[in-house]
Amino acid sequence: MAIDACAYCGEERELTDDHVPPKLLLEEPFPDNLITVPACAPCNHGFQRDDEYTRDMVALDFRAGRNATAAAKVPKVFRSLQRKESARYRGYVGSQLKPTELVDPLGRPLSLRASPDRDRIENTGKHIMRGLHFHFAKEPLAKDANVFAYSKPGYDSIDFITVNLTSLYEKAGARRDGHIGNGFSFAAASFGDAFIYLFLLYEYFWWIVVALPSHVTIRSLTEQK
Repeated sequence: MAIDACAYCGEERELTDDHVPPKLLLEEPFPDNLITVPACAPCNHGFQRDDEYTRDMVALDFRAGRNATAAAKVPKVFRSLQRKESARYRGYVGSQLKPTELVDPLGRPLSLRASPDRDRIENTGKHIMRGLHFHFAKEPLAKDANVFAYSKPGYDSIDFITVNLTSLYEKAGARRDGHIGNGFSFAAASFGDAFIYLFLLYEYFWWIVVALPSHVTIRSLTEQK
């Protein structure tokens, strides 16, 4: 471990490598282009439970079934849920899985769909955004930045957030995009000291994360979701 600045809180502490996106979301063997950033133990451990929850809920949704990375995660998710010490968490996750509207000829649901805690999943989006920001900018995002996250399965042109996204992209001075493994891709843009990130996990689940200077806010993003 080294003493340096954490990519997330900016504090000078003992650091370990944090993977962006979290390795638990990706296929094994892990991709060669997996990004690492320095993170202190409190930040690194602070992300873990929400990241695990995000993996479980997004991978178990029937819409993830067409993605090979998500399909490979499902057995691991079920093994984790079946552990004795996971009884409480298993009940928590199980309460958020509902039968799909798709049924077989006998009227039985074909699968389950998730009705997850979006705040926890959006925390994972913010985690990924801050890690990528450090990777690209070589410094942590400003502590007083206003960070907004929006997530949903699927994405369409009539979603209200599309209008905001398009407007922000039109003003962006720099853009970049890429993918990490077979399960995660991203697009990023900046305009001055404001940033917008778009993430796609398992070919169906989206995050939009916006970071703005402290004196700027987007009321509609939090009020309309």
